[in-house]
Amino acid sequence: MKKKNKVLIGGIAGLVVVLAVLIVVLIDPFKSEEEKVTNKIQSIGGVFYEDFFYPQQVLGLSEAEIAQKLTAFSTEGISVSLEDVNKVMEISDKVSDPIKEVTRDDAKLVCNPSTTIIITPKEPFSKTDYDIRVSLDCK
Repeated sequence: MKKKNKVLIGGIAGLVVVLAVLIVVLIDPFKSEEEKVTNKIQSIGGVFYEDFFYPQQVLGLSEAEIAQKLTAFSTEGISVSLEDVNKVMEISDKVSDPIKEVTRDDAKLVCNPSTTIIITPKEPFSKTDYDIRVSLDCK
């Protein structure tokens, strides 16, 4: 009897996982092209902030100094264009292909390289504490 219960619970758990995967796969095509491009550009902004901007700003600083320095950016945010991000050699291996995907002429939604990413650091100001907004310039 206990073995049947374990098999039944395992089967139900497996079914839940399969249903969750199906829902994700089925919902993704219904995302608008604008949502997909926005998500991709937000990802590019995350790479820029985490792998380039943040390390350069906090090098050798204490936690209090980091908070003080990044608080200056927490209202207006850090604005950077796709074009500027693409010029950063330290992260070009991670961002050049995604940037090409959204700026090439045959993309479904072609973005201008001047499309702006706005990164707003937030407390407690660790490497992953930020919000990203995108100001799309695409057609």
